[in-house]
Amino acid sequence: MALQVVFAFLFISFALAQSAKTFDVRSYGAVSDGRTDNQKAFLQAWNDACNQYGGSVVFVPSGVYMLGPAVFTVSQA
Repeated sequence: MALQVVFAFLFISFALAQSAKTFDVRSYGAVSDGRTDNQKAFLQAWNDACNQYGGSVVFVPSGVYMLGPAVFTVSQA
């Protein structure tokens, strides 16, 4: 029984993740060089993901990203 619940949870999670739109910070100009301030790219990706109807994911590929002060919020409509 427990295995069936775990399988159902994983299946639902996978299905939801597949339908989520992905916002890659590199598409917004982020550079993983450890020196470039990526604040604007991260915030724009975050804002676009929050304004997306349905599920969304902000994708940050592996690397070293420098990020100045940033506040990530969700606007309440």
